[in-house]
Amino acid sequence: MSLDETVEVVIPLVKTITSLSFRNLNYTVNQKGSKKQLLKNISGTFRSGRLTAIMGPSGAGKSSLLNALSGFKTQGITGRILINNEVVDRLKYRQLVAYNTQDVPLLQNITVQETLHYAADLKLSSNVTRIHKTKIVNDIVALLGLEKCAHNQARVLSGGERKRLSIGLELVSNPKLLFFDEPTSGLDSESSYQVISYLKDLAKQGRCVVSVIHQPSSELLELFDDIYVVADGRCMYQGALEDMIGTLAGAGFECPQYYNRADFAIKVASTVNTDPEKINPLMKQMESISNDQLNGKYRRSNIEISLARA
Repeated sequence: MSLDETVEVVIPLVKTITSLSFRNLNYTVNQKGSKKQLLKNISGTFRSGRLTAIMGPSGAGKSSLLNALSGFKTQGITGRILINNEVVDRLKYRQLVAYNTQDVPLLQNITVQETLHYAADLKLSSNVTRIHKTKIVNDIVALLGLEKCAHNQARVLSGGERKRLSIGLELVSNPKLLFFDEPTSGLDSESSYQVISYLKDLAKQGRCVVSVIHQPSSELLELFDDIYVVADGRCMYQGALEDMIGTLAGAGFECPQYYNRADFAIKVASTVNTDPEKINPLMKQMESISNDQLNGKYRRSNIEISLARA
């Protein structure tokens, strides 16, 4: 179902945030008595209205980046997060963000509508009337295509329906920034396509929607507007999907004809330790682009959320 065609959404359209940028993020954890750096001075920009995929090989730092940007993790993280035209403190920032992890626990013996009503009672102000809460729940059900299973208990839902319900739980509070960690994990190709299609509808509303995606098919990849490729805790590529192969080719990485672009990008990212002399110039180029964007677009506003903690 197309959001633009059939659903009148009560949830206000989000037009206040045009982009989320992060600069020089570092994430270090203690591991068996030693320190391991998961993110290494990584920077980038995610734009509202566009669906962004974070890709990379296993252990590259994809989930670590989401943990840092969502505020889910704070210890060991330094750097800055910038939002367009207003100063936002840490508490306010957390109110703007929803983070959907791979496995969201659901109460098995209550229905989809009951689950969303409980979420509305917990997340919304006591000043919000019951009628308005019901309208919000009904709109979320329609938005995510859950009408047919609205009165089914969570325990009998399919994998795709459970995933969409978990997304609906986050939409109750109308977040401006949405982060998803491998939302297609464990789903078949058709269910995966449906879930990502709904994420794209959310982005079209004006939200900033970012998702870690693991080896998407060519068809699934086409749903994304922008790609952010992580390799060894650094950014290897950021930009529009249609520009990715040309950028990699310019750095000496030629994609074979009919090759899945996602698979090729991950293959290139996997060479970060085996062929650093070839891939490091590409990473420096991406860092330079990030710095130019941030310095040019945000110099005067100086909007930032400091993540550094003493």
